[in-house]
Amino acid sequence: MIEFMLQATLVGSFALALVVWLSDNRRLSNQLFAGIAFCFGVWSLSILLFSMTSDPLYALSYAKIYYAGSVIFNPLLVLFAIHYPRAHPLARVYVVPMTALAILVSLVILLNDTAIIQSLQRVDGYWQVQVNKVGYWLFAGYFVCYFATAVAITFYKYFTY
Repeated sequence: MIEFMLQATLVGSFALALVVWLSDNRRLSNQLFAGIAFCFGVWSLSILLFSMTSDPLYALSYAKIYYAGSVIFNPLLVLFAIHYPRAHPLARVYVVPMTALAILVSLVILLNDTAIIQSLQRVDGYWQVQVNKVGYWLFAGYFVCYFATAVAITFYKYFTY
Protein backbone atom coordinates (compact mmCIF):
# COMPACT_ATOMS: atom_id res chain seq x y z
CA MET A 1 0.00 0.00 0.00
CA ILE A 2 2.82 2.42 0.86
CA GLU A 3 4.54 1.71 -2.45
CA PHE A 4 1.31 2.55 -4.29
CA MET A 5 1.02 5.85 -2.39
CA LEU A 6 4.65 6.67 -3.18
CA GLN A 7 4.08 5.87 -6.85
CA ALA A 8 0.96 8.05 -6.92
CA THR A 9 2.82 10.90 -5.20
CA LEU A 10 5.72 10.48 -7.60
CA VAL A 11 3.56 10.62 -10.74
CA GLY A 12 1.30 13.35 -9.37
CA SER A 13 4.19 15.54 -8.24
CA PHE A 14 6.13 15.31 -11.49
CA ALA A 15 2.93 15.83 -13.51
CA LEU A 16 1.98 18.87 -11.41
CA ALA A 17 5.49 20.31 -11.75
CA LEU A 18 5.37 19.84 -15.50
CA VAL A 19 1.89 21.34 -15.93
CA VAL A 20 2.69 24.38 -13.76
CA TRP A 21 6.05 24.89 -15.49
CA LEU A 22 4.58 24.60 -18.98
CA SER A 23 1.62 26.86 -18.19
CA ASP A 24 3.91 29.89 -17.74
CA ASN A 25 7.51 29.28 -16.77
CA ARG A 26 8.36 32.98 -16.85
CA ARG A 27 6.31 33.67 -13.70
CA LEU A 28 8.35 33.31 -10.53
CA SER A 29 5.42 31.82 -8.62
CA ASN A 30 5.15 29.06 -11.24
CA GLN A 31 8.89 28.41 -11.10
CA LEU A 32 8.85 28.15 -7.30
CA PHE A 33 5.73 25.97 -7.18
CA ALA A 34 7.07 23.69 -9.91
CA GLY A 35 10.30 23.41 -7.92
CA ILE A 36 8.36 22.42 -4.80
CA ALA A 37 6.37 19.80 -6.71
CA PHE A 38 9.57 18.52 -8.36
CA CYS A 39 11.23 18.13 -4.93
CA PHE A 40 8.24 16.09 -3.75
CA GLY A 41 8.65 13.91 -6.84
CA VAL A 42 12.36 13.37 -6.18
CA TRP A 43 11.62 12.65 -2.52
CA SER A 44 8.94 10.09 -3.45
CA LEU A 45 11.14 8.46 -6.09
CA SER A 46 14.11 8.14 -3.75
CA ILE A 47 11.99 6.64 -0.94
CA LEU A 48 10.42 4.22 -3.42
CA LEU A 49 13.84 3.16 -4.76
CA PHE A 50 15.19 2.94 -1.19
CA SER A 51 12.42 0.56 -0.20
CA MET A 52 12.80 -1.59 -3.34
CA THR A 53 16.58 -2.08 -3.46
CA SER A 54 18.43 -4.87 -1.74
CA ASP A 55 21.89 -3.37 -2.29
CA PRO A 56 23.14 -1.47 0.79
CA LEU A 57 25.16 1.04 -1.28
CA TYR A 58 22.13 1.94 -3.37
CA ALA A 59 19.96 2.09 -0.25
CA LEU A 60 22.38 4.54 1.36
CA SER A 61 22.48 6.67 -1.79
CA TYR A 62 18.69 6.79 -2.07
CA ALA A 63 18.34 7.62 1.63
CA LYS A 64 20.80 10.51 1.27
CA ILE A 65 18.84 11.76 -1.76
CA TYR A 66 15.53 11.82 0.09
CA TYR A 67 17.08 13.80 2.93
CA ALA A 68 18.77 16.21 0.50
CA GLY A 69 15.52 16.61 -1.46
CA SER A 70 13.71 17.79 1.63
CA VAL A 71 16.55 20.24 2.33
CA ILE A 72 15.98 21.88 -1.06
CA PHE A 73 12.19 21.87 -0.65
CA ASN A 74 12.25 24.15 2.39
CA PRO A 75 13.79 27.33 0.96
CA LEU A 76 11.54 27.01 -2.09
CA LEU A 77 8.54 26.89 0.23
CA VAL A 78 9.67 30.01 2.11
CA LEU A 79 10.38 31.90 -1.11
CA PHE A 80 6.98 30.86 -2.48
CA ALA A 81 5.31 32.10 0.73
CA ILE A 82 7.09 35.45 0.41
CA HIS A 83 6.24 35.85 -3.27
CA TYR A 84 2.67 34.48 -3.45
CA PRO A 85 -0.22 35.46 -3.78
CA ARG A 86 0.82 39.02 -4.55
CA ALA A 87 3.91 39.06 -6.70
CA HIS A 88 6.43 40.60 -4.33
CA PRO A 89 9.91 40.62 -5.82
CA LEU A 90 12.35 38.42 -3.99
CA ALA A 91 15.23 40.41 -2.61
CA ARG A 92 18.72 38.98 -2.82
CA VAL A 93 18.86 39.26 0.95
CA TYR A 94 16.43 36.28 1.06
CA VAL A 95 17.45 34.31 -1.98
CA VAL A 96 21.25 34.20 -1.69
CA PRO A 97 21.61 32.97 1.93
CA MET A 98 18.77 30.46 1.63
CA THR A 99 20.17 29.08 -1.62
CA ALA A 100 23.71 28.91 -0.24
CA LEU A 101 22.56 27.19 2.96
CA ALA A 102 20.43 24.67 1.04
CA ILE A 103 23.33 23.83 -1.27
CA LEU A 104 25.75 23.52 1.65
CA VAL A 105 23.46 21.29 3.72
CA SER A 106 22.61 19.16 0.67
CA LEU A 107 26.29 18.68 -0.14
CA VAL A 108 27.06 17.69 3.46
CA ILE A 109 24.27 15.10 3.34
CA LEU A 110 25.21 13.78 -0.10
CA LEU A 111 28.98 13.67 0.40
CA ASN A 112 29.13 12.48 4.01
CA ASP A 113 27.82 8.96 4.55
CA THR A 114 27.22 9.50 8.27
CA ALA A 115 25.93 13.08 8.39
CA ILE A 116 22.40 11.87 9.11
CA ILE A 117 22.49 8.12 8.58
CA GLN A 118 24.60 6.21 11.06
CA SER A 119 23.91 2.80 9.57
CA LEU A 120 21.46 0.75 7.54
CA GLN A 121 20.39 -2.79 8.15
CA ARG A 122 17.92 -5.04 6.40
CA VAL A 123 15.34 -6.65 8.70
CA ASP A 124 12.53 -8.85 7.37
CA GLY A 125 13.03 -7.51 3.84
CA TYR A 126 12.89 -3.83 4.86
CA TRP A 127 15.64 -1.32 5.46
CA GLN A 128 15.97 0.15 8.92
CA VAL A 129 17.87 3.39 9.26
CA GLN A 130 19.87 4.10 12.39
CA VAL A 131 20.28 7.88 12.46
CA ASN A 132 23.21 9.94 13.65
CA LYS A 133 21.35 11.75 16.42
CA VAL A 134 23.33 15.00 16.25
CA GLY A 135 23.10 15.20 12.46
CA TYR A 136 19.43 14.27 12.50
CA TRP A 137 18.59 16.90 15.13
CA LEU A 138 20.43 19.54 13.09
CA PHE A 139 18.53 18.41 9.99
CA ALA A 140 15.23 18.45 11.88
CA GLY A 141 15.98 21.93 13.26
CA TYR A 142 16.76 23.19 9.75
CA PHE A 143 13.55 21.66 8.44
CA VAL A 144 11.34 22.95 11.27
CA CYS A 145 12.78 26.49 11.13
CA TYR A 146 12.18 26.82 7.40
CA PHE A 147 8.75 25.20 7.54
CA ALA A 148 7.67 27.33 10.52
CA THR A 149 8.89 30.44 8.68
CA ALA A 150 6.82 29.54 5.61
CA VAL A 151 3.73 28.90 7.75
CA ALA A 152 4.25 32.15 9.71
CA ILE A 153 4.60 34.17 6.49
CA THR A 154 1.48 32.54 5.09
CA PHE A 155 -0.56 33.27 8.22
CA TYR A 156 0.77 36.82 8.38
CA LYS A 157 -0.25 37.46 4.78
CA TYR A 158 -3.63 35.82 5.30
CA PHE A 159 -4.52 38.01 8.28
CA THR A 160 -3.02 41.27 7.01
CA TYR A 161 -4.08 41.34 3.34
